[in-house]
Amino acid sequence: MNKTELVNIIKNFIDNHNGFVAEILFVLRNPEGDILKRADIEIVAQTNVKNEFLEKLNERIVSNEDLSVLPISNIDERKNVLFEYDLEQIPAGLKILEELQRTEDFPFFRSILIV
Repeated sequence: MNKTELVNIIKNFIDNHNGFVAEILFVLRNPEGDILKRADIEIVAQTNVKNEFLEKLNERIVSNEDLSVLPISNIDERKNVLFEYDLEQIPAGLKILEELQRTEDFPFFRSILIV
């Protein structure tokens, strides 16, 4: 993916911001394997997170004329670069993210307060 393609995708999200919500997922580590859980946040907070996220995407990627997009296999010492992961092997710590491609139905994270 080149920068123009990425910018067009982000602009589509910005232009159609009413068509989606922001969700926050947690990765919980346990002996049986990592688990993705969804944060249970109010709609007002979701809207605020989404708007702030889109604002940062616009500021740091869309409006950043100096930003380059390069494959991570070509990593170097340049600054102001966004790397696209293009390697076949996925690091063990990122394997849980494959779940995002398989399902959207993650249980909510609920904490138990013990006093």
